[in-house]
Amino acid sequence: MDGETEVTIMREYLKTKKYGFNYKIENIGGTGKTSYHIKLCKEAEDKEYFFFLDYDKKDDYNKYKQIIENNGVFFFPDFVTENFSAEDIYEFYIDWIQKIGFTFTLEQKEVIEVRLMKCKQKSDELIQMSEKKGKPKGFEITLINFTLSCFYPELLRKYPQYQNEENSLDLDKFKQFFKTQFTENYLKERIRKSFEDPDRKSEKFSFEEKIKPFLKQIADLVNRNIKIKYGIEDN
Repeated sequence: MDGETEVTIMREYLKTKKYGFNYKIENIGGTGKTSYHIKLCKEAEDKEYFFFLDYDKKDDYNKYKQIIENNGVFFFPDFVTENFSAEDIYEFYIDWIQKIGFTFTLEQKEVIEVRLMKCKQKSDELIQMSEKKGKPKGFEITLINFTLSCFYPELLRKYPQYQNEENSLDLDKFKQFFKTQFTENYLKERIRKSFEDPDRKSEKFSFEEKIKPFLKQIADLVNRNIKIKYGIEDN
């Protein structure tokens, strides 16, 4: 997985699934470390592997598409933006802002709603492109930038633990905090609802479709090994 958000969401998703094989989900720490992890995977000859990578930008996509070959998929421009709707993300964000005690103006609500819709539109357009190009922003970075621009003084008072020595926000720490809060309190809940809510059970996430060929490949491999072990012949 490209990041901790994907790891958390996939672990939540896989709680609802039963497979006849063992698996392990790992955060590779960003698309830039793909080559290193591909090397490790190839050295473990008895292991099957599959990567979830963010598109990020055209050059990275073209480079790593060749490296992973059929052992992975990309999300455009990232996992969260491709798999969740702008409406859900907007609803989650408004709820979070209210819960931490900040106040939105009507104009701010309208601005972020439009920006999220544009993020999703750009994601859909990128998916449809035969030749990928551009570097559109995803939901998470859009929300983080908007939060910093609208609520910076409030954030300093609310979260003094994320201040640096200059009494400014440590942006890296705040971004990680935001992503963790958003994933743990909202995105995981959205995954759970897709399996518990009767109105959402027929819904499919993009990653479910993209991982199907790999799961079939593993299932076929498991079945083949069982047949070999017990001397079962194909009809």
